[in-house]
Amino acid sequence: MNKLTKEERIKGLEALLAAGSISQEQFDAATRKIEAQPEPQAARDPRSKPGHNKPPRPGHSIRRSINKDLARAPYRFVEFDAKAVLKAEAAAHGPINDPKEGGLCAEITVEWESETPLLIGEEKEGTVVPVTWSGNPDRKDFIIPGPTLRGAIRSVCEIVAGARLTDALVSTNRTFAVRDFTHRAFAAPDLQQGYDSKGNGYHFQLNKPNNTRAGWLTLTKKGRAYVNDNRGAITKGDDALADAEFEIQPVKWGLVDAQALVRSGWLSRRYRDKKQFMTRPLIEKYAGVDEATLVKGHGNKRTIDTASCVLRFSQIGTRRSEEAIFKPDGKGSVWGHLVFSGPRPKWSDHPRAIKPRYEYMFHSEVTGTPFPVPRRALRAFVEAHSRTVKDKLRPDGSWKTIPRMFANDPEMKLPVFYVDKRDEDGDRFAFGITRLFKVPHRLSLRDVLDKSGLSRPLENGRVDENDLDMVEALFGYVYEGEASGEPGAQTAAEAARRGRVSFLPAALKNPDHARLTPRFETVMMGPNPSFAPFYLKGKWRDYSPPESEGTSTQIAGRKRYPVRTLAVSGQSGEKALAAQLQRQIQNIRDMQRGKEPGDDVKSTLQFLTGANGENPVFESTIRLHNVTRAELALILYALTLGNHPARRHALGRAKPFGAGQTRVKIARLKLQPLEQPKPEVLETPDSKQLEEHIAPLDKHLKSPQADGDFTRLAELRDQFFALCDPGVGDKMHKQGKLDYLRIREPRRGSKSTLFAYRDLRDSTKPASDVSKAPYQGDILEVPRRGSSRAASDA
Repeated sequence: MNKLTKEERIKGLEALLAAGSISQEQFDAATRKIEAQPEPQAARDPRSKPGHNKPPRPGHSIRRSINKDLARAPYRFVEFDAKAVLKAEAAAHGPINDPKEGGLCAEITVEWESETPLLIGEEKEGTVVPVTWSGNPDRKDFIIPGPTLRGAIRSVCEIVAGARLTDALVSTNRTFAVRDFTHRAFAAPDLQQGYDSKGNGYHFQLNKPNNTRAGWLTLTKKGRAYVNDNRGAITKGDDALADAEFEIQPVKWGLVDAQALVRSGWLSRRYRDKKQFMTRPLIEKYAGVDEATLVKGHGNKRTIDTASCVLRFSQIGTRRSEEAIFKPDGKGSVWGHLVFSGPRPKWSDHPRAIKPRYEYMFHSEVTGTPFPVPRRALRAFVEAHSRTVKDKLRPDGSWKTIPRMFANDPEMKLPVFYVDKRDEDGDRFAFGITRLFKVPHRLSLRDVLDKSGLSRPLENGRVDENDLDMVEALFGYVYEGEASGEPGAQTAAEAARRGRVSFLPAALKNPDHARLTPRFETVMMGPNPSFAPFYLKGKWRDYSPPESEGTSTQIAGRKRYPVRTLAVSGQSGEKALAAQLQRQIQNIRDMQRGKEPGDDVKSTLQFLTGANGENPVFESTIRLHNVTRAELALILYALTLGNHPARRHALGRAKPFGAGQTRVKIARLKLQPLEQPKPEVLETPDSKQLEEHIAPLDKHLKSPQADGDFTRLAELRDQFFALCDPGVGDKMHKQGKLDYLRIREPRRGSKSTLFAYRDLRDSTKPASDVSKAPYQGDILEVPRRGSSRAASDA
């Protein structure tokens, strides 16, 4: 029996009706069926048991505990704790060429043994292949580039030495968006499942049509000047008009029945039915009405002149949600503009699939004066419809062609829908190019990082060198974007610091024991920080938590991929990796009901692996200039992962599937103390010799000068080292805890499937705080200090 009350189930149907997912007839039939059924047993809701004085609130479901079968991912997070951020030594400050007290120079020769297939690659003729010196893989002069090694070791140093959480390499101002009928930011309070109604304060209520308004989005005079000055960048997609100025002219709007439109004879191109029409690209839809009038230009310079599409309409009905439905009619009494949304490529013939039924019309008569689009709302809109490529926003989806249209025609009018609740909350304004558009979360990534303890050694635009952590002092930093914008701030060069450690490329040492694998086709699923249950921790793992929750929503930590041998399945590492890569394609087929994933999402990979019974071994040199003993110790500690022979690094691509597991061996350590003329040389130093050189690290980190919680740092180190232990990774892999979560997952004891991400998201709204990201806390226990292993599912 359904656990929801009749009222809750009917509310859900109303949301589907408002979205056009079901017809009025389907809604009425389903409502009659629900009303004829008995109410669910009251005992199912613990709040309705005898003696409980708080009856359940309508529209709110009981929070479920975390579904451990769904709480899986190929990555884990090492928690970040601002209390464990430790400062650098005083001797590490100052110009990099000023001799450090007790300082030295060093040269470390390192051997990197690749124990599972490795791919640090470049694309050639559609395949990502391992990098070589010559560009010819037949010569077997494979390398691991220096920046790859530098990045890998720096990320380890940041964890083990208590570095601050910085934002130098990520777009932290990004605001993620959501389109979900039950979500607090999207839906009205009576449709939000699993949320506490207290302190919500952030609703767009987009599921209620009377909250949604319409208008023409146009560039202001300053916006047109901006486009004229930046036309080249906008045409390429860089930042996608995020810095332009726009305004909206309000108008009334209604729905247009797509089937009536197709049958009306108003389309110059013939379509079989509404499905064929609604899956066409945006420009093709307008061209199907009147290409000569509505589509200007040719090729990539085509622009849509929606405002010129003036027709007569007649009203043919009203939806339950009070939206008027129209059809084109030469004798109609209403003048308006046809407004089309982008293509609907996910149309399915499945009986329960969403089948859009409507396009839109804007009345010719305007209803108010133009008003400027708030800067934050514009930025949030562009981010919701763009991909981040390095430090640029590149338009995606339905927004992909529109910036180019504005660049070609700055006078263009774009039809948009918007919700304006600024009378209730100054930040609550959002718009989109479809009726049920994505709305921004309340918190940006920067907001969450700030709540998590993000810090920068900046004061009034100048870097305070006395506040540097060890990694910044040794590896260097760049703060030019933030420092240079304030009065009296340092220049871009002054707000940066060169590092005192350099990584040379690692060259293949034993080419006879290396070979290329066959080419493997797969789909590389990129991590998505917008999925809050995986990337946040705290009571509300959501980018739109109640305002009353303060700092409870924080970043989960630094992401790592657990290493594993790939031999646990009984296959060789190469075959096990190939099977996992192929399974990714099958997962997409299952998600798309047998449809093959497109070539645009597939990747072809070719790995480097062992031959003749041995693994590939690379050799590189790391040079340190004018460093302290503690800084040398940090590099040695990071390379050897705490001077523990069982631990491994992960390098290159396909780490989510176990590729790139790498053992590090220090083959030679050459030290040149600044006060001694003769260098010290250790050939293949043993564990005891390395321990002597590593000891100064903890000595500094435990000192008052470090000014931090070393005990907490030791706990975070243990979390990290557990992820570097192949024994732990193999155990999790056997249990299926490192698999990617599929969108649809089979239900236990049932032939039906569940929407795994939605179910996981809804089940991670706990009533009390939880200290770890859900899929870490119930999978990987933190080991005792000094232990190299972590228990799993104890």
